[in-house]
Amino acid sequence: MIIDTTPPQVSIEITPNPVESFKNIRLQINYSDEVSGCNTIDIKIPFANCLTKISEGILYEVTTPYCTAHTYEYKVHATDHMDNTNSSVEGTITVNKADGCDCISNTECMNTPCVLGKCMKAKDSSLKFYLSNPETIETGNHWTLILWLKNNIDTEDTIRLELTGIPEKVEYWSSFENNKKNIDIRLGPQEEKFTIIKLFAGKVGTYRLHIVGKSLSVPTYSNHTTKQRNIVEKKDPEVFSRTPGLNTISYIIAILISLIVIQKRK
Repeated sequence: MIIDTTPPQVSIEITPNPVESFKNIRLQINYSDEVSGCNTIDIKIPFANCLTKISEGILYEVTTPYCTAHTYEYKVHATDHMDNTNSSVEGTITVNKADGCDCISNTECMNTPCVLGKCMKAKDSSLKFYLSNPETIETGNHWTLILWLKNNIDTEDTIRLELTGIPEKVEYWSSFENNKKNIDIRLGPQEEKFTIIKLFAGKVGTYRLHIVGKSLSVPTYSNHTTKQRNIVEKKDPEVFSRTPGLNTISYIIAILISLIVIQKRK
């Protein structure tokens, strides 16, 4: 006759934990009873059906609720063949909201911040200059820069572009379209656009244009970029046209002198 008064030994591994909403978690059960042997084991998780008569060492998968941020308690109840019970194993499963779920604070979201009421991947807008003129410009010329920008959040946003310069006087020679120093550009989720900056080479020197892009939806998101330009003195086209003329006159004079010398010898 077997006398068994010891309850079965039970442990459980749950991965991942914390877990994203509407994702699977894996449960691995380890239990043993050296005398009468294990009989049943139940796991109670609020968002899943009760798992019963689980085999030792086998992985089970359970799907977490959709768009939920909550910490759930689970309990394990195990018996052996002599009806000894172990109900001491318990713990918690933390579920956080996935990307795209509605949210109020960052703590609700699993991997991304709460932006504009949504858990979403987000970062500062991207800005980059594309050259359409040489790095060095002659005074008196008009030239153009192309600015590329991208909205890096998964919802619509308006990017405010602000144009400044160093030294400050270059600001008076440069502008966006319609002679504006500041413009607002509406962008869809992850959308890219180009805009033009017009400049005038007013005076010899080295100048830097500075563009700041600010999100109007998320005030903490901003970015900036700078482009340097060298303005040099404009070359006088008459310098090149005058020289051939002088050479021709000198040539004609040389011929006339030669003819006079020849005539005198005769």
